[in-house]
Amino acid sequence: ELGVVIERKRAVEEMRKAEGKYRALVEESPNVLYLDKADEDSACVYISPQVETLLGYSPADFEKEPLLWHKIIDPRDYEIASRTIRETLEQGKADSEYRMIARDGRAVWVHDMSVLVNDAGGKTQLIQGFLVDITERKQAEAAERDQRILAEALRDTSETLGGSLDY
Repeated sequence: ELGVVIERKRAVEEMRKAEGKYRALVEESPNVLYLDKADEDSACVYISPQVETLLGYSPADFEKEPLLWHKIIDPRDYEIASRTIRETLEQGKADSEYRMIARDGRAVWVHDMSVLVNDAGGKTQLIQGFLVDITERKQAEAAERDQRILAEALRDTSETLGGSLDY
């Protein structure tokens, strides 16, 4: 009996250590990790605390309203986000980029990578994924695109003006 009690205590301690390592990994990552129900609604089951830094909503906000993400997807990108869920459910994984609207109203670009999580029997349980903030990259790409368009417009204008001065 004493051996069983000691073994049980050892197992509980190992489980606590593993959980601590997992929490440290999840909660110290700069990315937002999430677990959603594996269905079309994709209701939030868990979201890491980093969501508050990224979007201004706390994990408690998602706990109170598991479909909150539906409301904060930028309407211009809602179909992309919905397609991401469908792809995850149908193909086992998905990878996409779309905008979400932060609590303060700003658009935040995210790279969303998700996979299906199955139980030991192979039955689908959850969608697990993470969101990476790619707003700076998207802003830089947009600025570069705008500069290229402006340069082309100036070149075209110069050519037009130069041609009109010919006698």
